[in-house]
Amino acid sequence: MLLLRSRLPAAALLPFAQLEFMVVAQREARHESDPLCNRQRSCDPAARPSGYRTGVAQKKETTMQKKQTTGIVRSWGARATAEGASSYIEYFRGKLAPELSKLPGHRGALVLRREYAGATHIIVQTFWDSMDSVRSFAGSSPERAVVEQEARELLLSFDATVNHDEIALDTLR
Repeated sequence: MLLLRSRLPAAALLPFAQLEFMVVAQREARHESDPLCNRQRSCDPAARPSGYRTGVAQKKETTMQKKQTTGIVRSWGARATAEGASSYIEYFRGKLAPELSKLPGHRGALVLRREYAGATHIIVQTFWDSMDSVRSFAGSSPERAVVEQEARELLLSFDATVNHDEIALDTLR
């Protein structure tokens, strides 16, 4: 039987959570053995000022907890020439985005582009608080695409319907 040896330290082979636990345990052990550590003042959580951060792991957890919000992503696609796509993006930036930002429940938007088969594919994703917010923008048939005449003139074709997806986890900054 052939044994392969890793050049990595044994700790590097542990899952991250276990490794993090070991680091915290080692840090606590140092405090226990350090006669200069004033646990009453600097290490005791009760003695810390309010809002004191206890570590990176807590900060990451808090950030992820804040980002676990619900919402709706409304996705829609279109095709255009390279020039038409650039013009549509400018139209979106200059006219549509400011109008959308005034609507209650609108959180923002992404306009994505990709060159594909001799045309530019555009995907627009708008972010909303709820389907009620979407209905305030799209009307009683929220699954229908809302494409202004000015935008239609810049596009070769576009999807007549949109997709609505619920945000399950948001890690964007």
